[in-house]
Amino acid sequence: MEFAKTYGYKIILVEHQNYYPDISFVKEGDESIKSCKKIKSEDNQMPSTGDSFITILKKVHLEWDTYRHKSSRDLIYGEEYLQIPENIARQFQIYNANQSNAITDYICNSIDGFLQNVTLKTSGCSHGGSAFAKQFHGSGDLKLLGDLFNHINTNIGDKIKISWLSPTNIVVEQV
Repeated sequence: MEFAKTYGYKIILVEHQNYYPDISFVKEGDESIKSCKKIKSEDNQMPSTGDSFITILKKVHLEWDTYRHKSSRDLIYGEEYLQIPENIARQFQIYNANQSNAITDYICNSIDGFLQNVTLKTSGCSHGGSAFAKQFHGSGDLKLLGDLFNHINTNIGDKIKISWLSPTNIVVEQV
C-alpha cells in the first residue's frame, strides 16, 4: 500500500482465489502503465511458470479402464490419467471441484506436438472430500491421455514430466 501511495498507483486485487494475477498496480492517470504480481507463500501457492514435477506411471494409471471399480459402469478401454502426487497438489495448490472457484482446467500440449491446446482437467482426491486433486485427465475425453500414452509407447515405470508455462498452461513429456 505504501508503494502504491508513494508512486501514484491504484491497487487492483484478484476477484477469485487461484486466478492470476493476485495483485495489479495501475498508474493513476495512465492505465497503460501497470504491473501484475503473483503472491507466493507457503499458504498461497498455485503453479507458476517454470514449476514442474515428474510422475511415475503405474498399472492403475495405464489401465484405469479395466483396473478401476468395474461395477460402477461399463468398461471403456483407453481411459488413462496422470497422477498428481498429494504433496505436489498441496505445494502447488492444484485443486479439484471440491474447492470453490478453483482452476481445474489446464491447456495442455505435449513436447512432441501430439497434443495441441487440449484441455486437461484436475479431479479426484486421495482422502474423501479433500479439495486437492489427485489426477489430470482429458476434459470431456477420458481417452485423451490413453492416446498420448499409446503414441509415445509408455509402460509401467515410465516417467512423465508436467511443466507449467503459465498458471493455466502445461506441457507434458516423457523423460
